[in-house]
Amino acid sequence: MKQPYPTKSFLWIGAFSNNVHDYVHETVHHLHFPYKEALNFLNEQAWEFDAFIVTTVHTASELLIVKGIASKKDIPVILYSPSCEPLARELALDLKLDEY
Repeated sequence: MKQPYPTKSFLWIGAFSNNVHDYVHETVHHLHFPYKEALNFLNEQAWEFDAFIVTTVHTASELLIVKGIASKKDIPVILYSPSCEPLARELALDLKLDEY
């Protein structure tokens, strides 16, 4: 059975595996950009997203930049890690990200 048209729009910032790509592509409407391209896109385009998804490969300062951009439009930032990582949880809590 084919999935209905996605109702959520996410901006995925950074790299992800093929497994995650397939899942995200089939279940949500999304854009995917490497970090620097995502910042350029967000600075140059009019956009609406339900959430930003970032990965644990980014530094705390990079994540704070994304959080600052997201906060201007009250968009949640979700930190994704491929497995349950205590450091990812700690980072998300320290930076006051919305979810991990």
